[in-house]
Amino acid sequence: MSEKVDAGLARVTNVEHYCQLVLEKSRRRQVRAAAERVSGATSDPSVSTDECLQMIQETLLQIEAASRKSTARHIKEVIPEMLRELETQASNQGLVGMSTGLHSLDTATGGIRLGEVWTVGALPGRGKTAFGVQVALANASSGTPVAAFSLEMQDTEISKRFLCAKSSFAAMQIRNPQTIRSERWPELMESAASLSELPIYVDSRPSLKIQELLASARLYVRRYGVKLIVVDYLRLVDAPGRELRERVGQVANALREMAKSEKIGVVMLSQLRRPEGGSTTASAAPGIAEYSGRPLSLRSPFIS
Repeated sequence: MSEKVDAGLARVTNVEHYCQLVLEKSRRRQVRAAAERVSGATSDPSVSTDECLQMIQETLLQIEAASRKSTARHIKEVIPEMLRELETQASNQGLVGMSTGLHSLDTATGGIRLGEVWTVGALPGRGKTAFGVQVALANASSGTPVAAFSLEMQDTEISKRFLCAKSSFAAMQIRNPQTIRSERWPELMESAASLSELPIYVDSRPSLKIQELLASARLYVRRYGVKLIVVDYLRLVDAPGRELRERVGQVANALREMAKSEKIGVVMLSQLRRPEGGSTTASAAPGIAEYSGRPLSLRSPFIS
């Protein structure tokens, strides 16, 4: 009998869900009350149409502002955080965020900050996955939990990439282990054991809808304390939209919002379209800038 009495009561495990229900009901009551006030104003001949429109706008803004989890902050509150970031950057060789594994890139950018999204675009075979592996490995090696979504490769294949980047073995040797001399197998096992201790979580589902990716990412943040997410690659994530550009934009926006709300770093890898007619330029996804300098020097020799 007692089980039935408290069956519908909120518990610690679902209290957030019930809080959201209460907030939603409160917003609904506010909207209803605002609609009644506006309806009364429109029936009053002494109230002009412009005043009615202004009343609608102000009421909606008030309701929306009250429902936000965070509001605007006075710059006085932000300045101390900004100064701490500058001090950290000055004392940490220019690095204020998470490392990319490339010192020159860290110096130029300050690293990948929490709440920040990086989109790395490149033509096929130019090292996107190698860069993603290097970023993940550099941060996991420093103790930062990382989640890698690999939609293009199986988890065993991406693990080989990590092993190659972690060890002194060449890519061809990892691809064809028959070329590894018997006396070097203990070294390979030692590198694999070291790799297995790093906080790297690989999600290699062959297809993911954007909502599934977001839900899984939030789960890994809460369960494993993940601070960095690498998505390889952007175009393979399924999202609403009739055209590719629209779908890619939906994925990019969703990941940007998640990075800010969860206070994590996100690295999105994106494959650019091969140039047509011998052109030297490539079509990029929205928000992806082309890199016109020399190729980055990556630790991992695997290229994809």
